[in-house]
Amino acid sequence: MARPMSRRPPAATLALLTPAEAAERIRASESHIYRLIADGKLRAVDIAQPGSRKAKTRVRSDDLDTYIEASTRAPEPRPAA
Repeated sequence: MARPMSRRPPAATLALLTPAEAAERIRASESHIYRLIADGKLRAVDIAQPGSRKAKTRVRSDDLDTYIEASTRAPEPRPAA
């Protein structure tokens, strides 16, 4: 039986970005990326070993792309002349 198609790209094309790399990509501060994650606006994954005392936060490149698309505003229509 065939599995349903996933909307995620294959692992070979998926990149895990550090918060600093994600910030650089959208020209924002690293603290802004952490704020987006804390507010639930940007998904993130913790790749730290179980029992580790320190988180290793990563942002999937496709999740950053999704955030950018969702945050992109359409240009406002110009009044007719």
